[in-house]
Amino acid sequence: MNALQTTASGLTAAALLTMSGCHTPGHAATPSEGTPIAMAAFLEGEWMSETGTTRTWETWSPPRGGLMLCNTVTVKDGKAVFFEFLRIEERGEGVVFIAQPRGKPPTEFTLGSHAADRVTFVNPANDYPKRITYALQDGHLLATIDGGEDAPAGSPPAQSWRLTRVQRAGD
Repeated sequence: MNALQTTASGLTAAALLTMSGCHTPGHAATPSEGTPIAMAAFLEGEWMSETGTTRTWETWSPPRGGLMLCNTVTVKDGKAVFFEFLRIEERGEGVVFIAQPRGKPPTEFTLGSHAADRVTFVNPANDYPKRITYALQDGHLLATIDGGEDAPAGSPPAQSWRLTRVQRAGD
């Protein structure tokens, strides 16, 4: 199993981006607003998915200085079973999504497409996934991984996770 197949498990609590440059309602604008990284501002905060006795939390920092950081933890039956580090960063060539499941070496995805409340990152050279998409739908975050537009027959099927924003007192 490669690092991104492991990410598929970790995306059970994924979260990501808006290319519209808006920020999370109720949160003050960040210094990066209006820059390319601002497309991801809707990810800021804590998101959770729950299936049976398994819960996954993904917590994103606000966009600052061309960078957003995220940590993900999955707990099953009261025991941590997965973690990963994610980041979105601005570079000279554009915006890049970087995944490090279980602290393994990074796998990078470049920005493929975007629209309001939706962003897609791609890495055609990766075995799986080749595409990662995040979209806001009905107040939830939908994270989807798949084999890309031209996935050959026999490729793993697309997988999606629906995450809910965690509301904290004072938010």
